[in-house]
Amino acid sequence: RGEIDGGLPQVAYCTTDEMDPLLKTSAASFKKRLVLNHTALILAALLATCALVDFVAVAQRDTTRMISGAWRGALLYAHVVSFYLSLAGTVYASELGQTGPMRVAQAALVSNSVAFALRVGFEIGYVDFQPLVY
Repeated sequence: RGEIDGGLPQVAYCTTDEMDPLLKTSAASFKKRLVLNHTALILAALLATCALVDFVAVAQRDTTRMISGAWRGALLYAHVVSFYLSLAGTVYASELGQTGPMRVAQAALVSNSVAFALRVGFEIGYVDFQPLVY
């Protein structure tokens, strides 16, 4: 009854065939979660580009027709979403314990910080050029 000749209890071991689905599931979920960093990088690039276009439109042309003043709320919400994605991606990358995904996560955090700093710099620096939208 569960004992081998020496009085030791029997231990049931999983074979590699039984463990493969478990390993594949966990690896696939980590890879899916690492998409968060790439999405945050793409959003940071778009947000930084939008801020740079606003800088150029006001600085060179002295016009407010080309800036994204009407989209200010949506842009700030996009910054929040992008920060959330990069922070969640950083958590998953640190759990993975590899340097490659962690570097991508750090790049996502830095790029989101730069994009946000550009947006804040534009909003503060060119507050007089902002069209009033009620």
